[in-house]
Amino acid sequence: MSSMSGTQEYSSDQVQDRSLLRNLGGFFLFPILAVGLILGAVVLGLVYFENSHQERIYPGVIIWGVDLGEMTRQEAERALLAAFSYPDEPAFTFHDPGTGQTWVATPTQLGATLDAEATVAKAYRIGRGNTAWDNFSTQADTYLYEEHLSPILVFDSNAAISFLETMALEIYQPVINAGLIFAEERLITTPSQVGRQVNMADAYNQLAAPLASLGGAEIELVVDETQPEITNEAAANAFVRAQQLASEPITVFLAERTFVDDPEPQVLSREELASMLLLEFDDSSTPPRYTVRLDEAA
Repeated sequence: MSSMSGTQEYSSDQVQDRSLLRNLGGFFLFPILAVGLILGAVVLGLVYFENSHQERIYPGVIIWGVDLGEMTRQEAERALLAAFSYPDEPAFTFHDPGTGQTWVATPTQLGATLDAEATVAKAYRIGRGNTAWDNFSTQADTYLYEEHLSPILVFDSNAAISFLETMALEIYQPVINAGLIFAEERLITTPSQVGRQVNMADAYNQLAAPLASLGGAEIELVVDETQPEITNEAAANAFVRAQQLASEPITVFLAERTFVDDPEPQVLSREELASMLLLEFDDSSTPPRYTVRLDEAA
């Protein structure tokens, strides 16, 4: 009879297979642990990064040359206001081509001011508000390649119009016809004046585009001119005629005196004749002119 032993025998092949498994397990264990540790560190890093930027702008966001990364919104507003000098620069010059007079204006005078709060809010939204993956992708791109944003300006058109109106009032001239007046018992001429008025719509349109693009401009004003109907030459001709009418005293008398109380001959002096002159505007001629005659009724 045969007896059974309590020990179990393994073949050499089985022993080799188990040894191989142990070696393979040891080979892959360390890389798996390393990858796990790296992923864990990345996750922890991302969590820390997100937590540390909950109230801060992500790195790489730049406005007007100012890097707002890592700043709170309050810090970013202060930094922008300190660096953004455009509203106070003399960026616009207006020229009156007729007189050569110039006016210089800043964007602030023309109604353009920086909206620091809205500008910073736009910077703060970079890397936020989308899916987690989209936010992470945006944050990475911003960090690596930077994100340059334009500042937000608030434009008050009323301020621009007010500045243009003030300038236009300095340029404005009413059209004045040349004329004749009696002053200090003598006849004198008054000169004509060309009417001048700024084309406000054109001036506004010329400044709107560069102002919107944060630029400046040299603006030549369009000034509409109105010529007087009665020129200095026409008034001078009327003056000559008036002088002729009042050049010598005139004696006025009745050809025949019928009654005793009929008036005696009366001499009208040059001054009296000048006071009887009538200046009449004749708009039937081209160009219109003044005519001068004695007032027969007087």
